[in-house]
Amino acid sequence: MKPGAQSSADLCDLMIGLVEKPLLRAVLRETGADPVRCIPISTLTVAAAPAAMTCMGPFKVIITLLPSGANEPRRLEALVDTGAAYTVVPRPILQALGCQPHRTQRVRLADGRAEEWSVAQVELECEGRRATTPALVGPAEAPVLLGATTLEELGLGIDSLNRRLVPVELYFAPGS
Repeated sequence: MKPGAQSSADLCDLMIGLVEKPLLRAVLRETGADPVRCIPISTLTVAAAPAAMTCMGPFKVIITLLPSGANEPRRLEALVDTGAAYTVVPRPILQALGCQPHRTQRVRLADGRAEEWSVAQVELECEGRRATTPALVGPAEAPVLLGATTLEELGLGIDSLNRRLVPVELYFAPGS
């Protein structure tokens, strides 16, 4: 390693630590960047981080939610939100699909408040891939959000330059 160079692990720790420190707020304030429009650095690989450290705008994709009964599937626009762990779907849509909540989950909202939200399983299709995924049952007026867990389950990642979802290679490390 060159003198003064950082290892990948050090760089990753620095970027993840930056998100949690007041320094990030100062950088965002100085640059005028909108933190809501920035990629959460903690979700990036070290290789992807330099290109993605610039902010990108949010983008939407078309998803299809499949019913658990004889109801019709629902095609919806969903905002891609890697800052959200779970996908969020408004309660009336999940009810129309016959999806029943099976547990609750404590969630931290963007304004810092903590709430208990119901969680249901929903079958979702996006970019020709299908998975059953947990979805937070949002209020009727909530936007549909496509969260990080669902993206991982679908094997999709974000092409931030072109504002689209792309298939990603999944890693597997078998035990010894």
